[in-house]
Amino acid sequence: MPVHDIHVSNTEIKTTAEGGLDIIVRIFYDDLQMAMGLQPGQPLPAKYSNADELIKNYLNAKLKWTFDGKVVRPQYIKSKAALPAVWVYLEVKGPLGNAKEIRLDNQILIDQFDDQVNMVHAELDGMDYHFVLNKKDKYVFFRR
Repeated sequence: MPVHDIHVSNTEIKTTAEGGLDIIVRIFYDDLQMAMGLQPGQPLPAKYSNADELIKNYLNAKLKWTFDGKVVRPQYIKSKAALPAVWVYLEVKGPLGNAKEIRLDNQILIDQFDDQVNMVHAELDGMDYHFVLNKKDKYVFFRR
């Protein structure tokens, strides 16, 4: 049973000095466990050697990135428990300066909760962007 009544994730995106992206995704720990098919205290499925591998696979399935129509998969750096949430660190190595359009499809926990909200905050090329995504609105475009 969830310990909170709010279902939200937060994705923060920042341009790096090299022209890539640093990405931090924050998700409630219990919601993420449930989405990955785990119960609190349950061991990892045998095919996974660690939790990072399981989280990486989940985010690769739920966060889809395209740069000018080309699929880009961010590199998984690490996750860190900061209860009640998990912080997941990703990066896209640059430079991405030639991309005119970046699309992010964010479907984190959308299939788990009818009231799921996925907030996206981005600082790209000196511009700030803020979006609230849900079951109806699952993606955003950043146009340069």
